[in-house]
Amino acid sequence: DIARLRVSRVRRAVGLVPQDPVIFRMSLKDNIAGGADFTDAEVAASLTHCGLDARQLTGKSTVGEALQAELAVSGLSTGQQQMLMAARAIVRRPKVLVLDECTASLDVGTAHQLLQVIGAHCADATVLSIAHRLRFVLRCDRILVLGNGGHILGLDTPANLMREEDGYFAACLRHEQLDDGKGEEEE
Repeated sequence: DIARLRVSRVRRAVGLVPQDPVIFRMSLKDNIAGGADFTDAEVAASLTHCGLDARQLTGKSTVGEALQAELAVSGLSTGQQQMLMAARAIVRRPKVLVLDECTASLDVGTAHQLLQVIGAHCADATVLSIAHRLRFVLRCDRILVLGNGGHILGLDTPANLMREEDGYFAACLRHEQLDDGKGEEEE
């Protein structure tokens, strides 16, 4: 019964990569660790896995100094901010990871990089991905398609949902590919 679980236990078990990155005015390490007791090496490794260099993010000469330096959000690109959120998630090794439209404001290349990092470092987690850009959910095991008002329009594997020619998911995917001017060759 989930109601009997301690909130702290749930927080440790669930990771989140939100659409809008939340970066605090605190040290780089505290931004990634979020109050948990991770070593400098663990935090630095999570940043490296995400293609980030603590020294470049902060302008400090050593990783140790960089992790203790305050992070200036204004100097970070949207992609760097999202990768920081991914680093925050993967350092925790969550049992459940929620990706809440985390690729919405990223270019296709950065979005693919983010999802590869998540796939490589959260392979044992249950991942709940909320996405409007359908190309990024095609690798999911199962897809739940929700319509207006939260009505379930489909629940199946990506392959089965794409085979339903008159299905909502297949129609949306075709529409997305036309809008992008890109087909499956990009995948």
